[in-house]
Amino acid sequence: MQGLSVAQHRAGYLKAFLDTRDEDNCVTASWTGIAKTFRVKHSKPIVNLPSNNSQYGELVRACLIAPKGKVFANADMSSLEDKTKQIAIYNYDPEYVETLNTPGYDAHLNIALLGGFMDQDDVDFYKWYNKTKGEGEGCPDKYKYSDKSAEFKRLSKLRKSSKLTNYSATYGASAKKIAESADISLKDAEKLKDAYWNLNWSVKKYAEDLTVKNVRGKNFIWNPYTKLWLVLTSDHIKFSACNQNLGSCVFDLFLYFLIQDGIMPISTIHDELSFYINEGEEEITKEKVKKAIDKVNKAYDFPIKFESEPEFATSYGGLH
Repeated sequence: MQGLSVAQHRAGYLKAFLDTRDEDNCVTASWTGIAKTFRVKHSKPIVNLPSNNSQYGELVRACLIAPKGKVFANADMSSLEDKTKQIAIYNYDPEYVETLNTPGYDAHLNIALLGGFMDQDDVDFYKWYNKTKGEGEGCPDKYKYSDKSAEFKRLSKLRKSSKLTNYSATYGASAKKIAESADISLKDAEKLKDAYWNLNWSVKKYAEDLTVKNVRGKNFIWNPYTKLWLVLTSDHIKFSACNQNLGSCVFDLFLYFLIQDGIMPISTIHDELSFYINEGEEEITKEKVKKAIDKVNKAYDFPIKFESEPEFATSYGGLH
């Protein structure tokens, strides 16, 4: 019976595809409204699709197939909300932001290291195995005679917990919430949370310095980067409200420039968009995506630059 609940959950997506398909066996990506941060609210069936790395996730995504003679193109704005976070804290802690952008630096491994869940040999082994798949020189002595594949899986699980902490703590998650989402003990969650805030103190400082005003009993927060007043429902979401709003505005500008260049999206999900192209148009599409990203970076002129590298596949399951 192991995995039954996951299988039933994934079957729900397949049922939604069947229930919403049209006479051409096509489904439509749609949204029902706009959130307070200007993010769109997605609706069934293309909503919260499981990742390819999750159990049965690829089987769900593989059901979405490009028409004959076409391929899916997927342009993901790499680590969009992490980059907008770096922009927000740059003036407070520029050295830390520069470290985050050092080639080879892994913020998730660093949290695991500082939280005491990995030592330096663990970090070095993970990076080595991830790059070489366990082949060649450079393996730390500690792991030379171990089951390298099993050890990498073990460390990957620890890194995933740190990754969840990095994202959830940024938006004010409690240790209890981190423990639940990362499937770790409360004690371990406390350690990871402390490690995160020791590094990311500037996130709190930035949030403290944001301007809030009350109008007729409602609080609004000023986003200095988008020049918008946003509805503020709670003090603990100051940073998340402004960060998500900036991410949405950056993504929408990216989308605008692509549409100007003749690309017509079929789906947008937070920081990624999908569209069809004719087979053989991959290279020209890469050029259009690069041109759009360059325009976004020129328009905002932030110290941190946005990136996007399109992927291509005949089904959505073949994309990241």
